[in-house]
Amino acid sequence: MMFKTKQDQRSMQDKFDEITTEKTPYNRPYSEVMKTNKYDIFSMIEGNRPVRPAHLKNIKNSIAAHQLPVPIVVDEEYRVCDGQHRFVACKSLNKPIYYIKVPEMTLEDIQRLNADTKTWSPDDFLDSFCALHYPEYLKYWDFKDKYSFGHRECMLLLGGW
Repeated sequence: MMFKTKQDQRSMQDKFDEITTEKTPYNRPYSEVMKTNKYDIFSMIEGNRPVRPAHLKNIKNSIAAHQLPVPIVVDEEYRVCDGQHRFVACKSLNKPIYYIKVPEMTLEDIQRLNADTKTWSPDDFLDSFCALHYPEYLKYWDFKDKYSFGHRECMLLLGGW
């Protein structure tokens, strides 16, 4: 986030300082993110979804280009509950693993966590870029809206195919 003045930055910091972390029943916040390159401390949970090669390739390419410190979720035994593609990608690229330890995670918790995850759709990307006032996307949105075409039809027509 860019600030126009130091006062704007201090004002925003004051707002963040007002936020408190609620303690969990385990008397420690889940938001404590740790970092390691000791890959052998982690293992996978039996019954979790398999690592999909196509998704792994995409994640590896993304992390190789620019790794964001997005933590994986592990249980008290360091079994990967969420983020197994990120874990395998980081391990293969020799990048650090960021992780959060959440005690007493069950396979049902993992299934619920993954079922609640939604990837960005083409409409989400379009809305985001239009909100940033990117002229090309605003023109695309106007075209799509005017003719009531879907993204595939718009891409075919505008791509010259």
